[in-house]
Amino acid sequence: MNPNNTKDKDLHEHRKQMYDSADAYRRSFINSATGLFDDKYLESRYCPVCGSEKHRVIFLKNGGQYVVCEDCSMVFLNPVFKDECLEKYYMNNNANQALAHVDESTFYRSIYSSGLDQISAARNCLTILDVGCSSGFFLDIAKERGLQTFGIELNQLEFNIAANKGHKVWNNPVEEVEFPIRFDAITLWDVFEHIKDGQRYLQFLQSHLVEDGIIFMQIPSSQSLAARILHEKCNMFDGLEHVNLYNKKTILHVVDQVGYDVIELKSVIDELGPLNNYLRYEDPYFGSFKLDPDISFLSSEGIHQELLGYKFQITLKVR
Repeated sequence: MNPNNTKDKDLHEHRKQMYDSADAYRRSFINSATGLFDDKYLESRYCPVCGSEKHRVIFLKNGGQYVVCEDCSMVFLNPVFKDECLEKYYMNNNANQALAHVDESTFYRSIYSSGLDQISAARNCLTILDVGCSSGFFLDIAKERGLQTFGIELNQLEFNIAANKGHKVWNNPVEEVEFPIRFDAITLWDVFEHIKDGQRYLQFLQSHLVEDGIIFMQIPSSQSLAARILHEKCNMFDGLEHVNLYNKKTILHVVDQVGYDVIELKSVIDELGPLNNYLRYEDPYFGSFKLDPDISFLSSEGIHQELLGYKFQITLKVR
């Protein structure tokens, strides 16, 4: 997304409409007396990366509490929804992601195609499993390239859309599925931040890869310039679903612990539009989106060179 582009404002206005439509469902889990999620849905935890008990609260957002580990710098929700409550939430949530794929198809086609290019550069793939495939838009593009497509989607509405397109899709957690084959590649587009135990999850996925198979992930980065400047105003922090927010150090530790080598790690989406707005004392997502010459030192190239983009894209291979 680029500053001084009216399409950026239109995109964020459209996303706000989607977020607002889901807000009543999210608020149904909140204790009106505290303004936080009701304790019956929650459990406390140690750092999901290093296991440390030491953390400090950084802010509250939408009923949830974000903390940062004082030993490894991991940012995570604590307390967090219990597994069964989180799964129920996803299954009964609306189909906002599917709507985004339709209304923002140019943006998603571009970023999904870039991901497929990275996957192809790492390995010649014939079969691909997309975990959290939503309506199957990424799988549509993969099928256009001749791949055999498979997906996992917990949301019932989005699962139906993907299945009706002809993709082989399951409406169960990946741990409960007996797959007919092993896969050349497994993708997790904006999914890994929803997984409470990332190490266990990546280790489990190894058993469903062929020899020399790869994992591709896109995840939000807590070290991004946007997150570090905007804090709780940043859309990255949703208070419920984004339970783990990694930086370069913590994600590299996790993948190393479970035996993956990093083939490529880069940042994407500079968020210069929202940053320019905020640094001019405007709403980051609904400001004027005009380029401010006073902060012209902020460039897309510089942001990505320092891995300060809004999200990481990471390609992994089993060691």
